[in-house]
Amino acid sequence: MYVVLRVVDNLKIILSPILPHTAQQLHEYLGYEGRLFGRQQVVEYQEDAPHGGVRSHEALTYDHSGAVGTWTPSQLPPGQALRKPAPLFKKLDESVVEEEYARLAG
Repeated sequence: MYVVLRVVDNLKIILSPILPHTAQQLHEYLGYEGRLFGRQQVVEYQEDAPHGGVRSHEALTYDHSGAVGTWTPSQLPPGQALRKPAPLFKKLDESVVEEEYARLAG
């Protein structure tokens, strides 16, 4: 069982750029504390325009403060207490699946 948990712990890191919220849930289920990675946020910047005046634009930024995740192999200690798990994904109703197929078909 420990080997399987280590595999899940490593997959959590590998999949975190693609499934960040799921990776965070796994991080918590495995008994870790803190945010796995930082938070993305939209920030508005204002700067002087070349021909006078001020212009503004928004940019997606990353705040890494408080992040505890690293790109290293699993450090899951033997005997670490696990938290009560819950489903990571919601099962879709068949009608939702059919609607998505219809939408994708055009």
